[in-house]
Amino acid sequence: MILMTDLDKLGEEEMDVLKELGNIGTGHAATSLSKLLN
Repeated sequence: MILMTDLDKLGEEEMDVLKELGNIGTGHAATSLSKLLN
């Protein structure tokens, strides 16, 4: 389990990777929701 204090130890590149993974996941969720509603 990742704690908030552990996130402080990450470098800028690791944070960018996590943000990008979040963006990809959000995109997949939006696409799935769109398909369900159409």
